[in-house]
Amino acid sequence: MESGIYPYNLSYSVRRGIEYSLIHTPGLDYIYWNFAPKYYKYQLNPDVIELDIPINPFSIIYVDVDDVDKFSSIAMASADRIGEIGSVNSGKWDRSEQSKRTLYTADKLTNTVFYNSIKAHFNDKVAWEDTKLVEQVISNLSKDKPAWHGCQTKKEILKRCRDIDELYEKIRDNGYKTQFELIQDNNIQKFKNSGFINSLINEVTVDIGRDGDLLFVDGRHRLSIAKTLDMDKIPVFVFTRHKKWIDKLKEHYDGKIELYHPDTKSLSMDNNLNPYVRPSQLLE
Repeated sequence: MESGIYPYNLSYSVRRGIEYSLIHTPGLDYIYWNFAPKYYKYQLNPDVIELDIPINPFSIIYVDVDDVDKFSSIAMASADRIGEIGSVNSGKWDRSEQSKRTLYTADKLTNTVFYNSIKAHFNDKVAWEDTKLVEQVISNLSKDKPAWHGCQTKKEILKRCRDIDELYEKIRDNGYKTQFELIQDNNIQKFKNSGFINSLINEVTVDIGRDGDLLFVDGRHRLSIAKTLDMDKIPVFVFTRHKKWIDKLKEHYDGKIELYHPDTKSLSMDNNLNPYVRPSQLLE
């Protein structure tokens, strides 16, 4: 797959500048959200558009929260994987485990210090400063180790914790919404500013293995909160599918087998994904 979209270089800055202008120009914002899927489909040239089955590379699918736990072995943040949207890969990557062990990564999200600290804070009422996550992050400040989202002081770390409190309360009180629904329902400028692709990769993101396993990529804050709240389903965005899974999807599409898997919805979704249309409508 060849892609002309790469984050954090000159072309990225130019693209984001153009998007920002279109999003903020009355009358052009609606045109932007309709045109963006076609533009990115051309620029990204995802593998799935070359297949014999109509998979939408920009699908948002709803999955059981408990089914998203094991980390994908492709250990990169969503922002670094824009060029892999709609990719199809063979090999053993889906059978390998996440090799990094940090505060935020392990073999499974539920085995991380990050998740268990969020769970302890919200379910067991443990103060943020007494969680293993915050204790370790504060300790790392004096050890020249990577900061937590750029936090350089204890004050900044606790501010980050308050941001998580706010996100938790919004999801608890208003339900779990996609980035597109937040744009549509609230017209919140910070969500609009994300643009089409960034709104997609700001969802919880996954890869799909050969047997349909949902392998967690990014979005640990929202996924951890959804698990803590015992939510049933959440929307996710798919980066990479295993070639053997694609073969199964094709058999399902051809009527040879019956798959009961959320990714089958990707076969029927409208390629003109638009936040002014509710994702629930696109799934019908």
